[in-house]
Amino acid sequence: MESNPTVKSVTRFIAVYFTWLVFSASQFVLLFWLHDLIFSWSIIIGDQMDNPWLPRAVDMWSMFVLGMVALGTIFLTEAYIRKSMDKQRFWRSVGIVALIEGIVALVMLVIDNFVL
Repeated sequence: MESNPTVKSVTRFIAVYFTWLVFSASQFVLLFWLHDLIFSWSIIIGDQMDNPWLPRAVDMWSMFVLGMVALGTIFLTEAYIRKSMDKQRFWRSVGIVALIEGIVALVMLVIDNFVL
């Protein structure tokens, strides 16, 4: 007995968008973490330059710019994972996206613990 194509397509749809939702949440976590690192740098640089306005300006603009970048990466991630399902490469694409996010998180962890 063959499986129903509608059930297959619904299952694929749920898998793609659940995975996309998980990656989107992790991208927002990375966004706020990166914002915190940039703000910490701006405080250090602002103290060295004797500029009290620098941290506030960096705080506002970095959140705007990082938000736009995060929005773009969320759309790109969704398109990449959705297209990979059509090409039967879903798990490979999930692994690649997870690897990229893991590398970004590792770099930020090293910067947070050893540079600042």
